[in-house]
Amino acid sequence: SVLPAPFDVLSSISFFSATSAISAREFEFLSWKFQPYRYSYNKVPTCPKSETMIEVRFHGRGGQGAVVASNVLANAAAIEGNDVQSFPYFGVERRGAPVSAFTKIDTKPIRNKAQIYEPDYIVILDASLIQGVNVSEGIKENGIIIVNTPLSLEELKPTWDVSKVKTVTTDATGIAIKHGLGSINQPIVNTSILGAFSKITGLVKIESIVQAIHDMVPRRTEDNAKAAQQAYDETINDAIKDHNNDESNDA
Repeated sequence: SVLPAPFDVLSSISFFSATSAISAREFEFLSWKFQPYRYSYNKVPTCPKSETMIEVRFHGRGGQGAVVASNVLANAAAIEGNDVQSFPYFGVERRGAPVSAFTKIDTKPIRNKAQIYEPDYIVILDASLIQGVNVSEGIKENGIIIVNTPLSLEELKPTWDVSKVKTVTTDATGIAIKHGLGSINQPIVNTSILGAFSKITGLVKIESIVQAIHDMVPRRTEDNAKAAQQAYDETINDAIKDHNNDESNDA
């Protein structure tokens, strides 16, 4: 028999990880250890992920909207008929502290409940994290890293090899400030960087991103939608063409 609906051991572990800053690997172990007692609304146990699954990892700071970005992206993908998951991982829970969030997208039912260790795409909402956090960890071959910065790659000085990992920069901060999202000192860049993500990856349509913003962002909804659209329209980078050419050469 399953546990009653209000009690979920893994949810308790998730809460503990958020408040006590246990590591991702410790969370993974605890999740596995308590798996037989898990109450699941879809009654599906954890299992290996499918080959068609796309995984996205967001890196930001508390207050920038990384968690909301992962949820909006998941909602946009669901609008297009995909199965999705999104969830956060908190270290020290305070404003400005590093935050990670994850989105899984698949055309098949997602039965794997593990965290993301080898993402297809990495989205960095705050470029200052590059020097202090291993943001590129686990990126797949032919993956793409998207960085919110007005700087060029030469000025940015990424800690990963840009000759091996496609890297695209976009000024999501400038667009967010233009639309009055957050403040000049603390802009909220999640919706604008999602517009860039849609353009760069082609994983979800910008129309789905905009619809998901209307569904999930209760404040400054139109401004957020316009920021996403502007970022989509203005994101042009040779790395996109290079990535598409590489895929054509691999075919």
